[in-house]
Amino acid sequence: MEEIALYTQRLLKMSGIEIIIGSPGDNEIRNPAEELFHYFIKVYLPYTSDRRIFTRENTYRATGGILPPDLSYEIFEKCIAFAESVDWGKKLFN
Repeated sequence: MEEIALYTQRLLKMSGIEIIIGSPGDNEIRNPAEELFHYFIKVYLPYTSDRRIFTRENTYRATGGILPPDLSYEIFEKCIAFAESVDWGKKLFN
């Protein structure tokens, strides 16, 4: 998450994202920027809060043991550009 936060700050030319591990408290108060950010990442929350551990047994068998590349800023930037180009996620709210 730290790496993704750094990439996000770089892509959006912003700073100050803080990663907090754990559930929000009952009395959590967000400032307007936090509310907006939370609104935009709400769709991603299930992917970032899942604690299940998956094995790569089937992946290794299907690929002959080839591993995916480490997530770099360049790969992150390409993924975001693709998502934007296909309006990824916008149909969720229609």
